[in-house]
Amino acid sequence: MSGRRIVLVLHEPPVPFGANAAGRWFYVLLKGLVEAGHRVTAFALWGRAADRDEAVRLFPPGQFDLRLYEPAAPRVWPGNGLACGAVFVFLRRALPRRLGP
Repeated sequence: MSGRRIVLVLHEPPVPFGANAAGRWFYVLLKGLVEAGHRVTAFALWGRAADRDEAVRLFPPGQFDLRLYEPAAPRVWPGNGLACGAVFVFLRRALPRRLGP
């Protein structure tokens, strides 16, 4: 059977000694799929520059298609400093309790 085209979307960079266990599993998964002959493209977010640099070192661009992205900063309402999403979550959780029977 020929290799398949696989796209992975990861919330952590695939590093074996990173910040959490998810990165270790992503490392094993990405390496194993490529070694099995699949064409893998992995999109990953990074939160620590050290993990990003380690992932770039472990997965050189000529051999692996790993694309690393820095997470976007949360959007903030001017004046109050709360993220829009946080306000919505607060209202959704708090109001039914206060307005309920």
